[in-house]
Amino acid sequence: MYKKLIPVFALLLLASCGQSSGGLPAKTNPKSQTVETHVTENYLAKNGLIADYKKAKEPQYLSESIGLYMNYLVLNHDSKTFHALYLATKKELAFKKKFY
Repeated sequence: MYKKLIPVFALLLLASCGQSSGGLPAKTNPKSQTVETHVTENYLAKNGLIADYKKAKEPQYLSESIGLYMNYLVLNHDSKTFHALYLATKKELAFKKKFY
């Protein structure tokens, strides 16, 4: 009996893999621009990250706020802004692994 289930599980596994889009987000249309406008005008630094004060000489980047804002962007179907923030976060905050 269990031998008959193996092909079924294999097909389900293959079907769940799906197609990838090369790492780029699918184009979507945002539902609202109100929050994005406020964040851009008041908190988005030159490097694309959310800072405590936009025009501070030494800004403090708010990683938790970045994560919450990215979650909001997903719920708002704004893939373009999400991807831009993801790339900025990866570039500015991610570290390279070095093992000595």
